[in-house]
Amino acid sequence: MTLDFDGAFYHVTSSRNKPFTVSIKLKFFLDLEQHSTDEVLRGEYGDLLVRPLEGYNVTLSLDFNIHLPKGDSNDAWLSLVRKIAMLKRNCFATVFEKYFEYQTKQELTNGNHK
Repeated sequence: MTLDFDGAFYHVTSSRNKPFTVSIKLKFFLDLEQHSTDEVLRGEYGDLLVRPLEGYNVTLSLDFNIHLPKGDSNDAWLSLVRKIAMLKRNCFATVFEKYFEYQTKQELTNGNHK
């Protein structure tokens, strides 16, 4: 288990016979769930998002037999690696996206086009 600078716990596993997994535990995840975090994460990660490892809020699982990107270059992997690396950001982004949408709707309703 690894702890980052603002209290997020990570658990990463990798072996030849099992999928590569990344799990995260966030202090305020229950609050984030009220803002459709599960829905946003499902849209972002699709079938990489699996049932969370016990004690964690979110787990991504990458089976190299199923989820291999097409192509042999590093660029083929870059998108997938970035997506996994953005897990914490994507958990928190839900709240901001919701309020940005609300603000945009308010501006359109009030005629404040900029």
